[in-house]
Amino acid sequence: MRKHVLPPLTIFAAIWLPSLAAAQEGQLDFAKLAAGLNLTEEQVQNCIPADAVPGQRLSRAQRGTVMDCFKAANPALTNGDIRNAMMALRP
Repeated sequence: MRKHVLPPLTIFAAIWLPSLAAAQEGQLDFAKLAAGLNLTEEQVQNCIPADAVPGQRLSRAQRGTVMDCFKAANPALTNGDIRNAMMALRP
């Protein structure tokens, strides 16, 4: 009996293409990120650069600005808290 094995590219496509499609549509789950940071959705939206594209990495300067903004909105936040909230958004 021959075992059917999916090629690695097929597996990659099945995992990543749906998340890429969502990123291209500009969907960022502000509610989930806000909950993870103990902020309001409006606070999160105000901290994210207007030209940011979900799924695209921000520059180091942009990341610093966003983290500073999150910490200004909630001084109890640590870098680890922010990292964990962002990781929770990954598919």
